[in-house]
Amino acid sequence: MIEIRDEKGDLREVRLTANDFVDAGLLSSGGIILPGHPLHDVTINQNLPPGWQEDAFNDCNAGQFIIKAGSALMTPASEQELTEYLHGGEYEEHLENIGESETLNS
Repeated sequence: MIEIRDEKGDLREVRLTANDFVDAGLLSSGGIILPGHPLHDVTINQNLPPGWQEDAFNDCNAGQFIIKAGSALMTPASEQELTEYLHGGEYEEHLENIGESETLNS
């Protein structure tokens, strides 16, 4: 941690280093953002899993994705899996987990 103080010695800014995040258990020593890091959910939600194009083409024949409840990772889904996800309650469960109030039935 780096503290920046003004000429009177008052603390003006604190800069965290990568090692600070590693020490706190929020970043691996290799630089992987771990759950609990302020950017973890944002990063996961913006990125599709590695190899998603091939999985989507081979497994689903389309670019449909679902987010399993309790996870932030998007996974390819077939039409049947998407239908089950949407109408089987898992979609509503995911919305509840992320604090969304609007559902398919509202």
